[in-house]
Amino acid sequence: MSLTAAKWIIATEDELAKCCYTKKIKVKSKSGDKTYEIDRGVISATKTAEVLTDRFHFINLKNDGTLYAYVDGCYKDDGLQIMSEYLTRNFKHIENDKGNPEMSKYKRDSIKEMLTTCNYIEEFQWDSNPRIINLHNGLYDIDTMKLTPHSHEHLSRIQLPIDYDPNAECPAWDEFLSKVINKNDIEKILEWIGYCTYYGLPIQKALILFGPGGTYKSILLDGIRSVLGEHNCASEPIQSLETRRFASYELIGKLANIVGDLPPIRMASTAIFKSLTSGMDTITVEKKFHQPFQAVIPAKQIFSANELPIVSDRSTGFFRRLDMVQMLYTDDGVKDLIPQLSTTMELQGLFNLAISKLPALLERRRFTNETDIKTMRELYEARSDTVAAFIDTCVRPAVGAFTTKEEMYAEYVA
Repeated sequence: MSLTAAKWIIATEDELAKCCYTKKIKVKSKSGDKTYEIDRGVISATKTAEVLTDRFHFINLKNDGTLYAYVDGCYKDDGLQIMSEYLTRNFKHIENDKGNPEMSKYKRDSIKEMLTTCNYIEEFQWDSNPRIINLHNGLYDIDTMKLTPHSHEHLSRIQLPIDYDPNAECPAWDEFLSKVINKNDIEKILEWIGYCTYYGLPIQKALILFGPGGTYKSILLDGIRSVLGEHNCASEPIQSLETRRFASYELIGKLANIVGDLPPIRMASTAIFKSLTSGMDTITVEKKFHQPFQAVIPAKQIFSANELPIVSDRSTGFFRRLDMVQMLYTDDGVKDLIPQLSTTMELQGLFNLAISKLPALLERRRFTNETDIKTMRELYEARSDTVAAFIDTCVRPAVGAFTTKEEMYAEYVA
């Protein structure tokens, strides 16, 4: 829906009365022999800025230059466009005494300056109480399990596209997970989905869904995105976060960084990855054409892969940050379930199931069936450097024996 069509762009009569006043001006008749007094509408830039602030509760983010407006229960980053549409929609018909638009460029610029030079907040002030989840129909408290009305005082730019229904269930998702994931990992996946709704990073982990093609990894990732909302997710491969200058900015204000088919490109460094999964480290973030700033980014890191990227880092600090769910099943019966997974009721039910796991997870700060460091190291090395893994498991020295390259390669790809 375009902004001009949105109901919240149309001014109320009280708002128009506050923005405008009339003044009497003298005009001459066409013949010039008579003078008349008429009322002419005048727009006050100061009053209009006050009306806009009262309605949209504009906020400026320091170091960023973005103007946020509160609309439909959360703060949106297109505040300047909302301001412009509001002024155009409600004042374009008012002319000054010269027949020109009363809402002139000068007045627009004055209003813009008033809105963009006050009400500053820091990055860390967004969603500062992560135990309150902003849903489409209200604010859900994970401790009380109650829904309360939206409020502009809750500084949130993240809203899940879920209408909370405590009675919603997800039988299709229950069946899907039982067919594509080992039963010991189902609880962990549900915990991860619940964890992704939480705007914080108390558990230093990233999740890898590993398995060959056709094992429904992308369907699972699509389901997680659907619960969180596409606009609340980024999609930056680990490698680009380490090498691309502006990549980390794409994670600002996101609940998760979800990457399907992670490219098996060698990672020369894991420093940024470790910081992003620490929950405490600040990293340098830069928006194009703006000054860099420091921020802690709480977006969860979730990847799927057929083959893992080779890393130079073999430290415990790297492997302890990884958790893996292997997806190895290719049950054809799953295909009939896929259309049902994206229905409103199923997603509401999946949210209910996942959010019920969150309080206990946050208390113990450990996922169910979490992959230990030793196992994670072995799994990762076997699934990233496949040549080394083949030599380690399949090749043995034998005096006098001989194997051709062709025979060796055939065994490797078998």
